[in-house]
Amino acid sequence: MTPEEVLREAGLGDPQAELLTFLRRQRWFSGRERDLHAIEIVDAGTDGEDPLLVPVLVDAIYGDGGRERYSIPLSVRPAERAIETDVGLVAMGIREGAPVEVVDALIDPEAAVRFWDLMATNGEIATAAGRLRGQSEPGVAAAPPEPVADGAAGIHPLGRDQSNSSLVRDKRELLKFFRKIEQSSSPELEMLQALHHAGFTGIAAPMGRIDYRQGDGEEALLAILQPYLHNATDGFQMAMTSLRDLYSVAEGATHADPLGIREAIDEQGSDFTPEANRLGAIVGEMHLTLASDRMPEEMRPVPATAEMMQAWAGEMEADLERLFADHADRTQGLDRDQLAACFQALKEVEGGGLAVRYHGDLHLGQLVRTDAGWTILDFEGEPSRSVEVRRRRSSPLRDAAGMLRSFSYAAAVALMERATPEDPDWEHLLAYGDAWAEVNREAFWDAYVAVVGATGLLPGADAVGTVLRAFEVQKAIYEFGYELGHRPDLAWVPLRALRQL
Repeated sequence: MTPEEVLREAGLGDPQAELLTFLRRQRWFSGRERDLHAIEIVDAGTDGEDPLLVPVLVDAIYGDGGRERYSIPLSVRPAERAIETDVGLVAMGIREGAPVEVVDALIDPEAAVRFWDLMATNGEIATAAGRLRGQSEPGVAAAPPEPVADGAAGIHPLGRDQSNSSLVRDKRELLKFFRKIEQSSSPELEMLQALHHAGFTGIAAPMGRIDYRQGDGEEALLAILQPYLHNATDGFQMAMTSLRDLYSVAEGATHADPLGIREAIDEQGSDFTPEANRLGAIVGEMHLTLASDRMPEEMRPVPATAEMMQAWAGEMEADLERLFADHADRTQGLDRDQLAACFQALKEVEGGGLAVRYHGDLHLGQLVRTDAGWTILDFEGEPSRSVEVRRRRSSPLRDAAGMLRSFSYAAAVALMERATPEDPDWEHLLAYGDAWAEVNREAFWDAYVAVVGATGLLPGADAVGTVLRAFEVQKAIYEFGYELGHRPDLAWVPLRALRQL
């Protein structure tokens, strides 16, 4: 059968229209701001169980000719056992003459548990044009043999807004299910496996995986199984707690001189600097591991040459030009020449330490704190960059720049909880937030340099500031374009940073 025939037999009446409607309203769909013209059903299969698990892959086809591939696993349930959900409902249909409910399989524990079965048994599900295959690493627990209808299999969604979908089982395991599918090897899996085998403990090492292969093509990663981190709080939320305390103190302060602000940061329970210090250390340790000979040969470091600096600067200049071309009405007041001068200075750096594989989208929300310390998550890189770009070696200062920018972001978001720019206290509170960000930037950077500073990983002392500033400007350009498209109320944050930088 064709993939569409598989879906019609499973219970969908009009697979094209129903999946298109479902895709449009999902938060994890990254093409919401684009002209989604149609979808193409690439592949589908069934596992023959009850409820029926139906892996589906579709290509989103945009008006500009672009395509993105998405994974939409479905669960087909008898109507009398309907889950009754609006969030995950795809359609009501007919299968073998009986009414059925078709839902997102990742909200149905009875269906989702079979992804664990695939990994535990190294099993497969045949599809019209290929197959899904599970693989386990040592330590994967076997799935419950008979999951029950009330969800007692212990599986539930992680429950936070993100570009992927994550399920937790029995507070022991987390299944990260990728929605947008790369049609090549996964940068995240490569990084996790390499770091784990190199002995770096600051990650949630993969316990299993699910791949998809069409014909003789390359395997594409659909899901990773990792340990669930108990009592974990991400760095952004911890920073927000610190800032809320600080702004509460600031509202009662009569002046905002630098010394008074610093005393408030140090003394009023709003000091995040010990954690910022620990964050700097673990990021430095990750970069040292990435720069070591324990990495696979194809991922080992190389010297960051003058030619690399010029290439990086060229990419940054292209990002800058694209920003001004796409958002001419929002970039008024930005000094293009001064921003471009940061990239010109990068071109003149003759040697930049080492070029390594790197995280690519590092910020406070990508690290979580448990009783055991900090863990770094989500090695996919910036989703708007191609897989080829995300797999290239670059300066570790790309990651450092993302972390430094993140402190300013946290201060701004926490401020917007309490005030608007029109409020008389805005500038007063903003001074506190700026000081908090600067104190924690310094704490992060000092700890980071203490770990990596004498290893040859970074550029020399006369060049490190130039390279770091260029990456910070590039990151703020990326943030500004992202916020204009997704969260325009936050666009002032990177815009202000670009003016300051």
